[in-house]
Amino acid sequence: MLFAMTPVTFCFLAFVRGVASHGWLMNPVPRNVLVCDSRGESDWGCKGDRETHPPHPGDQPGPPGGNVCSGDNNNGISWEARQQMMQPGPIQARYTSGQIADMSWTIYGAANHGGWFEYRICLDGSDTENCFRSNVLVDTAGRTTHEMTTWGTGEWKQYHTQVQIPADMECDRCTLSWFWHGQPCTGRNYFDCENNIFINCADISISRNGSSPSPQPTPNPVPTPSTPAPTPPTSGGCCRFGASCGDCGDDGTGWCHQSASNCAVCTGSFDSSASTPSCGGGGSPSPSPSPTPSTPAPTPPTTGGQCCYGGGCSNCNGAGEWCSSSRSACEGSCGGSYCSGRSSLAITSSLRKVMKHE
Repeated sequence: MLFAMTPVTFCFLAFVRGVASHGWLMNPVPRNVLVCDSRGESDWGCKGDRETHPPHPGDQPGPPGGNVCSGDNNNGISWEARQQMMQPGPIQARYTSGQIADMSWTIYGAANHGGWFEYRICLDGSDTENCFRSNVLVDTAGRTTHEMTTWGTGEWKQYHTQVQIPADMECDRCTLSWFWHGQPCTGRNYFDCENNIFINCADISISRNGSSPSPQPTPNPVPTPSTPAPTPPTSGGCCRFGASCGDCGDDGTGWCHQSASNCAVCTGSFDSSASTPSCGGGGSPSPSPSPTPSTPAPTPPTTGGQCCYGGGCSNCNGAGEWCSSSRSACEGSCGGSYCSGRSSLAITSSLRKVMKHE
């Protein structure tokens, strides 16, 4: 006895899991796959049935005017999972402007609704259908829509497409949409046609020529440190007492002229721009500065001198007086300037008879 298939039986078979055709994006990984796997929700409903059936007026997926990334049905999916699909997730692919990118999706089960599919990008984060339609991607042959086979489609068939990323497109984060429009049924078998639309969304970024999508700000140049003021020379001048340079002293060494520190001991004023007197049998210094001696200048003695007052070492206490007994006594208690006995220029009255060096 033959069994006649009734319309009721036919409709039932159309919704048997593994017979009715669904599908999802595989590369890059979409939000619905990430969300459904993490929550342990079903492949058939949560992951594979993000559809609008039938399409809304204008051949639009739903919800009309809203975020379309979770489809427009609640088949086999929780409300929380749908909400998560409409939120940005981790970036799953990083492309460059002008790149040829391989994108793929799979049929869930052996049945196939036929029709055509395409890939689109929404740049503003709204993930509405109008936003996606403003950037429909082309393949290497310049096509935006891609036809599908129906009869004889193997189970888990995958569709690979070489998609061109626009050369002028750039985003830190944007949304890629896989869009599958089933073939409307016009007296055909229900298993190879259905007037519906499937949508999956994946988070991507697009950089220009492999660089960071947003150029990093140029750091301010490090300020060049200002050149420090030159250190006053410690040799190559003369020790002035009043308007004139002093002489070489009774010992003929010109010790007070040899450095600014020596001049200070001699209570003079060192003039680095003046010519050094020729003392000790040596001539005037050559234009090139002499190397700095490795031996530091001797420390001025603190005893054996006289305590003097006013300019130079002319008005002094006697060598045996208390104020002349030490530098600390002279400069601390007596308010004078201690003139040591190591240079005749510092302790003799010859300073009152200095001759100007021309």
